[in-house]
Amino acid sequence: MGDPCVLRWTAEDRDGGRRAVVAGGHDLATAPGRVMTGAGRSVALLFPGQGAQHRAMATGLYGWAPAFTEAVDETLELFGDPGLRADWLAGKDLDEADRAQPLLFALGYGLGRLVLSLGVRPAVLLGHSAGELVAATLAGVFDLADAVRIQRDRVARMDAAPAGGMLAVAAAEERVLPHLRDGVAVAAVNGPWQTLVSGSERGLRSVEESLRAAGLTVRRAGALRAFHNPAMRPSADGSLAAYARITLR
Repeated sequence: MGDPCVLRWTAEDRDGGRRAVVAGGHDLATAPGRVMTGAGRSVALLFPGQGAQHRAMATGLYGWAPAFTEAVDETLELFGDPGLRADWLAGKDLDEADRAQPLLFALGYGLGRLVLSLGVRPAVLLGHSAGELVAATLAGVFDLADAVRIQRDRVARMDAAPAGGMLAVAAAEERVLPHLRDGVAVAAVNGPWQTLVSGSERGLRSVEESLRAAGLTVRRAGALRAFHNPAMRPSADGSLAAYARITLR
């Protein structure tokens, strides 16, 4: 079979992505390009919640991919925060819920519209936390304006909740549970070795120290509230009224 081919992926931006695949074998390097068509596997789109945001995320698509740009512009207009687009494009930190969640929604919706514009028809649309609204909107459950209205209500209620945070732990839930105290609770189990916990800042410091002492890898998530913690129950209950006013499509 000759020398094995080596593929390297280094796509830091859109233009870099065009040069991302490097051939390591003669046959691959000299083979003519071909486009393969077929049914292939079903496609699922998964949209994240807060904590997934990072500086300048997806800015390379803005102004370059029309479907993405138009969807992001439309969504941010509905949110009514004129400075959010500028701060996002400038690469500023946007970890506060009143900025991170609208931006995550807008970018998730924009990426979804871009994928759909390319002819991809996902079999499943899934979301976590704020991403649930994106998935439901793209699936046609909510009108975009109604989804933005729900998201704005969520953010307002979260903003009134006590300050806190979240920790991502590279361990199974059963290994994490013995270290939880002071109101810190499991917020989500994202995988067999991915557990997310949330709570007050004081509680998180104590839990983080305990987890690290046990040799576990811990990272702070980009959240300034104890999302998916029992302390958020009043905010969640208040949001039910906002949902009740929305007509499902």
